[in-house]
Amino acid sequence: LAEKTESASMMEGDWEAERARGQTEMRGLRSEIQDLETRLERASNENSAAAAEIARLKTELDDAVAEKMIAEERLSALANENETDKLNLSKANANLSQLALQQASEDIQRDVQ
Repeated sequence: LAEKTESASMMEGDWEAERARGQTEMRGLRSEIQDLETRLERASNENSAAAAEIARLKTELDDAVAEKMIAEERLSALANENETDKLNLSKANANLSQLALQQASEDIQRDVQ
């Protein structure tokens, strides 16, 4: 009977020790889970912030592309206007030259008469 009691007592001690180890392991696992959840939340927040930054940058890029297109259209219009002005100036110079020649010719004819 003493052997059985001692054996039962040892088994109970082993069971208590195993239970204590299990509880310690569970506390460790809970702590690890909590740490992982914290890291996951932080990573999720960082991901959300990065997604917001990407969206902001995409909007900026879209705006910049639109501004570039407007600037290119304006530049093209100004270049066309410049070419038209050059052509008109060239015509005006030609007309002035022709008038100057005509005037000189008339002056020469008057001098000859």
